[in-house]
Amino acid sequence: MNHHEDVAPTLNVNVEIFLLLVTNAIIITMPNWIKLPSQAEADHHKARFFQKAGFPSVIGCIDGTHVRIQAPVVNEYEYVNRKNQHSINVQVLQYLFSVTQLQRH
Repeated sequence: MNHHEDVAPTLNVNVEIFLLLVTNAIIITMPNWIKLPSQAEADHHKARFFQKAGFPSVIGCIDGTHVRIQAPVVNEYEYVNRKNQHSINVQVLQYLFSVTQLQRH
C-alpha cells in the first residue's frame, strides 16, 4: 500500500506535489531532530569504523525494526505492518547523528 497515493487525492494535489511538500517539510524540520557531527567527530567515527570493520570513509550506519504494540484506539489502521500486526517502525542511527526525542504529532 502506498499511503502517499491514498492521501494525495484526498488533499486535492497530485502525487509529485505531495511528495515535494513532504520532502520540503522533512528538510525544514530536520535540524530539530538531527545534529550532524563536526568534522573532528566525523573523522573520529571514520577511524573507528575502519578499525572495527575495515570500512573506509564510513561515519555512521542506520538500521530499523518494527516494535510490536497493542492496537491503538485512534487511527489503528496506520499501525498495521506488512505482517498484519500492529507495530511502530523504529530507526536507529549510530555514530553519525544524535537524535533527540521524537514525538508523533
